[in-house]
Amino acid sequence: MNFLQKFLIFSVLLFAMAANAQNSNPACALKKAQAEMFSGLKNVDEGLLYELDYQYDYDLYRLIENDVTSVSSFIKYAVTKMMNPLKAVFHIKSLLPACSAFQAVTPNGDIIYARNFDFTFSEPSASVLVKTQPENGYASISMAPFSLVGKKQGDLDDGKSDNSLLIVAPYLLMDGMNEKGLAISVLYLDGEGTEQYDPDKHDIMTLSAMRIMLDKAADTDEALALMQQYNMFADKTKSEIPHSYHFLISDAKGHSVVLEYIHNESDKSWTMSPIEAKYVTNAYLNEGWQHIGHGYDRYEKVRDAYEAKNGVFTEEEAMQLLKEVSQTATAEKTSNTQWSAVYNLTKKTVKICMARDYDKVLEFELTK
Repeated sequence: MNFLQKFLIFSVLLFAMAANAQNSNPACALKKAQAEMFSGLKNVDEGLLYELDYQYDYDLYRLIENDVTSVSSFIKYAVTKMMNPLKAVFHIKSLLPACSAFQAVTPNGDIIYARNFDFTFSEPSASVLVKTQPENGYASISMAPFSLVGKKQGDLDDGKSDNSLLIVAPYLLMDGMNEKGLAISVLYLDGEGTEQYDPDKHDIMTLSAMRIMLDKAADTDEALALMQQYNMFADKTKSEIPHSYHFLISDAKGHSVVLEYIHNESDKSWTMSPIEAKYVTNAYLNEGWQHIGHGYDRYEKVRDAYEAKNGVFTEEEAMQLLKEVSQTATAEKTSNTQWSAVYNLTKKTVKICMARDYDKVLEFELTK
């Protein structure tokens, strides 16, 4: 091997090392497979959005068996079961997402699902598009706001920030779609938080509920049947405003429901109460509960546009409506649109605009 050949090989190695260094943030990985997965993180929108191909068992059933019902218990579970407990330290900010969501049909018959995720953060935040393919479940893509764990724009590939929390990425989802065309998102509700106590059922919370449905449900009816098997808890601690959540669940057949939990004054229990609906914001839809909530102005805009078009939107028109109901940052925790996403449940694709930049549309495909 002559000098020139050696020089070229050496140059290629240096280039490869420099390229790898862009995704070499430190992480307290328990296993080599975790570290390799972290290194595959891609920056797809200037540190606002990253893409992660999650190739590690996040052990959903162990989470369920641990009866995790709050952010604090989820942190304890994640630190002891998924990470290096001697090094891992993190917290999750109060989860009070505002949001708007609706399901529609395109002129050519595709079912689409549109969603704004609204949440005020003090600095531009980092989010992750998470691709999962569990061994005994459906492949999915979902959106996870890593600002909930203190990650701001650019942190995840700055070469110095600890990326250990990527290990919990499948559980930080706010919306997503699986390979069967089931889509789901969570939206904040005012009022008292859901607490179900059936001793014959395992306990779950919002984040695990969405993971269960994406992994195991092929359509809306299966998703509802799954939720009947668990006690639902809306996380609330002494330091937080009492709150709950509801979900917009839709499938590739066009069946869409808003899943709510209703408080029964007679026995103080909570009952799962799905209602057929195509759009939702942050107020209850169940009869007698509609006065509890906020975001009525956004709800009326979506409703009026939906009725005017008879529920038929192109993907571009759906994104335009999301733009019209998006929010700028205010003092309210439930303001400031972090992303707008239009999922095509027929084609298994998604278009995403980050931080209200509707001139830049990022496109992804769910491949199995």
